[in-house]
Amino acid sequence: MHLQGEKTRWWWVRHAPVPVAGKIVYGRADVACDTSDAATFAAQAARLPEGAVLVTSGLSRAVKTLAALAEAGYACDPAAALTEPAFEERFFGDWEGLSWGEIDALSPGAPLRFWEDPYGFRPPGGGENAFDHAARVAAGVARLNARFPGREIVCVAHAGSIRAQIGTVLGLPHETGAAFDIDFVSISRIDHYHGELEGIARIRAVNGLYV
Repeated sequence: MHLQGEKTRWWWVRHAPVPVAGKIVYGRADVACDTSDAATFAAQAARLPEGAVLVTSGLSRAVKTLAALAEAGYACDPAAALTEPAFEERFFGDWEGLSWGEIDALSPGAPLRFWEDPYGFRPPGGGENAFDHAARVAAGVARLNARFPGREIVCVAHAGSIRAQIGTVLGLPHETGAAFDIDFVSISRIDHYHGELEGIARIRAVNGLYV
């Protein structure tokens, strides 16, 4: 079915590669990223809409990715980007910055308990589970939809946050939504409708990566 009506178009961009990925649990920690892949950034920059509302999670890897897209040819002013902490990656509490081995040494058996229920488990120190994370991402989307109806929104965020919103739109269980692969610097697109179609969303693309 082809829907007509005003819609807000979200262009979700995952941040640039993180060298510590797979080595530590970094979640919401502000770790460094690598923006040296000029070909990928140029290809992605050419596909983003001009005149969009710019949003980042505020973490440096998101901010630097938007700056790298601008340097690669995307016509935007990164300094004008809004910061939305709701789009930060899932928070792993006391585990952030640690390897799984270090976590197990501090709390024997904790990694196993996490992997037995990675969606419902809350790490110590105020960590989030997948439900907490998805709820705050969805709340941030709702706020910006209300503030910028009918606009293009380019949002540089994180794999977990993008997957969470895709899962929310599709009404999927969290373990199913986590099956979506979101590559570094990939673009995912979700349209949110307004007016008589308020509350309807359509996913146009997931994990678009052009090189």
